[in-house]
Amino acid sequence: MPPPCPSLTSSIPAHSYFPRPEEGYPSPPVPSRPAPVSLRAPMNPPGPSSLASPVICFKINQTSGCAESVDHLLLLCLLAKEMWDSFLSLFGLSWVMPRQVIEIGSIGKGLNQGVNEFYAHTAGATSATNDTLDALKRAQDSLKSEHIISSTANASNPGIPPSSLMAFLRKNSLTSGVVLEDFNSVFSNKFYHSHLDDMSNINSSAIVAAASLVARTLYILASDNKNLSSSALTAINVNVSLVQALMGCLLDCDPGLSCELVKNYISPTNTCPSHYVGVIQDEPSSTPYLGYVDDVSRFLWNFLADRTSVPRENSSSTCAKGCRNKGEVCVRAETDGKGVCVISTTRYVPAYSTRLKFDSGDWIVLPPNSSDPMGMVDPVWTESNWNAIGLRVYEVQNATYDRLVLLGGIALTVLAYLAIVLTQAFITKALKRD
Repeated sequence: MPPPCPSLTSSIPAHSYFPRPEEGYPSPPVPSRPAPVSLRAPMNPPGPSSLASPVICFKINQTSGCAESVDHLLLLCLLAKEMWDSFLSLFGLSWVMPRQVIEIGSIGKGLNQGVNEFYAHTAGATSATNDTLDALKRAQDSLKSEHIISSTANASNPGIPPSSLMAFLRKNSLTSGVVLEDFNSVFSNKFYHSHLDDMSNINSSAIVAAASLVARTLYILASDNKNLSSSALTAINVNVSLVQALMGCLLDCDPGLSCELVKNYISPTNTCPSHYVGVIQDEPSSTPYLGYVDDVSRFLWNFLADRTSVPRENSSSTCAKGCRNKGEVCVRAETDGKGVCVISTTRYVPAYSTRLKFDSGDWIVLPPNSSDPMGMVDPVWTESNWNAIGLRVYEVQNATYDRLVLLGGIALTVLAYLAIVLTQAFITKALKRD
């Protein structure tokens, strides 16, 4: 009986080979006799960046008759991936194989007695997770002067905190990922889900510290260079003034959406940013009507598309007639009516519940499906139409005040009784005299 096939995760080496774009991807060796063959499959297609794409390794044991599953052959095989890339490029799509997920969770309260402390909650004990934890440690060492501490969360925790990583794990339980949070085992925020959970309850220095830590961690993972110079890491810094400006624009009404940063990209309809979950008002579309998109979403799309754009040769190209070149999007169109075409992969993609269906011009709420784990936990509700909302508030009196009122009432009753008795006696006596 042949031995069991090695799992994909157990075959990933601790130090994978990262070819440079000019080198191309190495071809698998061809054995002269039946023997274990090591194949390399690129996770991402080579791009213009000087940093190469990561490569994973898996093995096929020809002597034992063991082979990879059909999924691995169709998704991770180099030839199959090139075929998928060619096919998807016809529709303007790119094939990306996620090796791991790094997510930033609740980090706004990470400052504790002058120290920014964060915890890495992990999923999947794989080499990719270990590489991420090592990169976090190296990034922390490069930020000693910033008083930043990154630790691994308690191993006794019942999993990861609520995050988008859960969706990846439901699809593939072997997905490796790290969620960075400002708590170890218990989330604590006494103002959570209240109107008091505002900008005053968030520390900007904690956000800057987390951004610096994650940025340097990603740089370390992307470079795969164990001998990175300290100058290369120290050159990666976060724009503190930009973080503070974004917080003032998106988390407060003063200045709120009337700040200059927002006005450079859109024409906001309100001053106070709305954090309402949103109401579906239109049919599903990849290019929704901007009138149905809230101010915060429109600003974030324009801002991210502009900041992540690639410089163009003709930077003065306006999008009055649309952006015709491949990969271009139009930003700042609301401010001057013309906008600018930039090359960016940022897209606005509306998210709809899996419990909703658009049929014949109407949205329909589907019944819960026990076979769909995402649908079972996806809350969907409708809201009534109203013209005005009224609220009546009753104040509960203090118990001491109630006792005083009771004693006062008893005393008044006794006095009234005495007054009646005395008055009756006086009248009776007066009538007898007469």
